Amino acid sequence: MFTCPPDDTATDLGAPLSGLNATLRSNEEQSRTLAALRDTLLPKLMSGEMRVHEAEQRVAEIV
Repeated sequence: MFTCPPDDTATDLGAPLSGLNATLRSNEEQSRTLAALRDTLLPKLMSGEMRVHEAEQRVAEIV
């Protein structure tokens, strides 16, 4: 069993929390993008197939 806060309290908390949710979604999207870049570029860098300068250029194009 739990107690719900009064409507005005819930409304007062809603605005900051919705902004926080938007930031969270944005951070998750950015994290997925960076992970995909890492997974694509790191093997090429490690094998010597691509140089750091080339990787920097590709990242700049995407970001």
